Amino acid sequence: MSEWSDPAPPHRTADLNLVDCGNLELKTVPKIPQGAQKLELDNNRFEDLDATLRSIGQSSEVADVTLRRNKIRSFEVNFTLANIVRLNLDENEIATLDLTTLNGFPNLQELSLQGNNVSELRVASGEFVANDSDKWQRESNSSLGEFGNLRVLRLDSNKIDSLGWLNNSVQLRSILVLSLAGNVLKVPRLGANSFSIARNLSALILTEMRIRVIDAQAFENLFHLQSLDLDGNDLETVPTDALAHLVSLRYLNLNGNKLFHLNPFDFYNLPSIETIDLTQLPRLTLIDDKAFCNLPQLRELLLYNNHRLTYVAGDAFVDCPKLETLDLHNTMVEIVSPETQRKLTALRKLYLGNNPINCNCMMMWAKRWLPGMQPFQW
Repeated sequence: MSEWSDPAPPHRTADLNLVDCGNLELKTVPKIPQGAQKLELDNNRFEDLDATLRSIGQSSEVADVTLRRNKIRSFEVNFTLANIVRLNLDENEIATLDLTTLNGFPNLQELSLQGNNVSELRVASGEFVANDSDKWQRESNSSLGEFGNLRVLRLDSNKIDSLGWLNNSVQLRSILVLSLAGNVLKVPRLGANSFSIARNLSALILTEMRIRVIDAQAFENLFHLQSLDLDGNDLETVPTDALAHLVSLRYLNLNGNKLFHLNPFDFYNLPSIETIDLTQLPRLTLIDDKAFCNLPQLRELLLYNNHRLTYVAGDAFVDCPKLETLDLHNTMVEIVSPETQRKLTALRKLYLGNNPINCNCMMMWAKRWLPGMQPFQW
């Protein structure tokens, strides 16, 4: 007789810590082999999160649970499950995020709820509060979930249209990575102190949220933020004042926004920035003098696929002593001023491929500069 009582037993993979029970039409948790640490239950028919996790917790010491693409509609668990460190509930049917549920996960470090239908958040037992910042203020003393060890929270591609709940979630102080990509804001603005409660954030992903305006104090107190992704929003100007608070920022992505010009001091005095991504800006036409100024750690500047960019000022880069890579390929730039080459003493890679380069005397510096440098692409 088989060791397993289930018609479709778990599949122990080459990784002896992983048990794969995906695509088996399961409604109940099968017997889990002793010693398993990771359990994948993707593409099944689980509906009750409480019952599912209770079965896992009672029969194993699994720490990593994946339940992607099931039919779970409620994020509610009424018991303590101390073993779970990572929980993935992507692409289910969850509409309400009950923060108090996290009291039952004292050691949870990563929670992913991408691709659900979350539009409401429960802040205290029996109370539902929609995406309304005023209501959140009125309920600010409610008991929120115990996020004590939570480090990564992914809520991408839900229906969250306000961020007022963030600063009332005092337990989010431990969060290091917060991703809210694809949640379209009702009011397309990041207000003052939008994320100040999460002072330990190191990565913030806010892509495709239709953000148009970022207040000067929006990122105040985010002293440890190293990566900020604002790809695919509707910004028409660089949020210079807001960025000034990010003294530890190393990576900035403004790809796909609606910037027209890069003006003097748009990128100024960012002491830790190493990479700036300004690709695929459909309206960008020119880069003015001193647009990039006093960026002592900047090493890589990406400006490719800007099909309307025709002009880069000779004095666009000031006090960027470590800039090694400048990528301008697939733009309409015809000339890179010799002043640019003189200013960028560390430049090693210049990409100009698929550009209408004008090979006149203004570009003679490139011929002298080429030997020993790589790659230089026309």
